[in-house]
Amino acid sequence: MNPWIAFSVVIAAQLCVFLVIAILQKRSIGSLLLILGKAAYLGFVFGIPFDLCIGQYLTIYSYVNGFGLPFLMVKGFLSFGLWAATVLLLTEKRLLEFCLYVGVICAVYEITNYIFPVWQWSINDSVFIEFCIVLVGYFGLALSGAVVTSILFKIHFRCLEWRLTHT
Repeated sequence: MNPWIAFSVVIAAQLCVFLVIAILQKRSIGSLLLILGKAAYLGFVFGIPFDLCIGQYLTIYSYVNGFGLPFLMVKGFLSFGLWAATVLLLTEKRLLEFCLYVGVICAVYEITNYIFPVWQWSINDSVFIEFCIVLVGYFGLALSGAVVTSILFKIHFRCLEWRLTHT
């Protein structure tokens, strides 16, 4: 299969996840456009260094299209951008619900990638270990994205609230 067709299918799946969550939340088109604009910026600025550090340098994963700058730029805007946009839809979710959403999103992304390969994980120990590392990676990326977004754009994420209760 042509790697660019597989990439297009993965992007379409990411867009569908974003739209389903947006529809469930009854978001306006205007708010979605603002989210997509901020997310495209975040995807580009953070996606390329993430891919170069985690993917190419640490060899945690590789891309069928390689790590060339043109692919990483497109992937940053589209794939990391849609990931960031989807995370931005989760601002009102508490930590447990945020993690459940991220788990479902992770499953959709990974199943789509399994059928239409764009990236390949370098973890070969066992399916269970790979599953755990992938989940931790998605959760870590989502939570760190929430922290960075809250700092850059002053957007409040409920999943980042820490309350100490006294009894």
